[in-house]
Amino acid sequence: MKQLKKIIKTTIKDASNRHKKVFSNSKQIQEFIRDIQSRLVAEIHKLCSEKNQFHNEAVSNYEYPSDYKPKKLVEQIEILQNFFPNLTFTDESAISRATIPNTEGWFVIPKWQLIAGTYNKAVERILNLIREQRKFYNWCKDELKECQCTTEKLEKFWQLSKWQQGDIYIIPAQFGLSYKGKSISCVRQIFANNNEFGLGAFETACMLLTHPERLTSCDDLWILCPGDEFKSAVPYFGFCGGRIEFGKFKLLSCPCPAYGSASFLIL
Repeated sequence: MKQLKKIIKTTIKDASNRHKKVFSNSKQIQEFIRDIQSRLVAEIHKLCSEKNQFHNEAVSNYEYPSDYKPKKLVEQIEILQNFFPNLTFTDESAISRATIPNTEGWFVIPKWQLIAGTYNKAVERILNLIREQRKFYNWCKDELKECQCTTEKLEKFWQLSKWQQGDIYIIPAQFGLSYKGKSISCVRQIFANNNEFGLGAFETACMLLTHPERLTSCDDLWILCPGDEFKSAVPYFGFCGGRIEFGKFKLLSCPCPAYGSASFLIL
């Protein structure tokens, strides 16, 4: 009981530090409560999982926004070319591909090497473009150099580069709903048994750039990016205080109903 009280006290203090401004309406209060709820659930699951009292999943009622759906590839390409006019696209056959089971559709991702000289700088550049689109806050702006791709993700995108020509990858992916409430450790085990891999901060940020309607409310499912590693954490995208947030999720073995892991398949 003492340990649980300590968790509650620490979590509330941490959440309060993240929301220092005075609340001016009920929506901001709801966002603050959700932040505390998400953190408490994760911490309590961590405490209980150490005693083997929970399975590695949590019941989640969070969903996608009702107006979100994957755009057609040609529309995604047009959006990206508005930001990066020099990007080329030559895989015309991909435009008519059917939806793949366990994914939501096909998504267009520019090759990060064409965006910046390093992966971290490419992530930073896309995050800055999201900031130009809408309200945005980066909790990790001084730590982006620590964000690295997993070996598995690097290998698969290297394979993609062999048969997808041009400056853009086209991948079948999902934005987190398939794995809502499951811990990072759990989904990585699932990935290992399938031809599936976690999306990283760069790919997820590009998908948010072409699909801004995916994350517009504190009630939307937040997005974990298990394709990248951030020391002992993974990147995440959330929505709080009327803005998109980018941060680090540290509780890799703990399920949390507010989050879902984004992933892609290699056929």
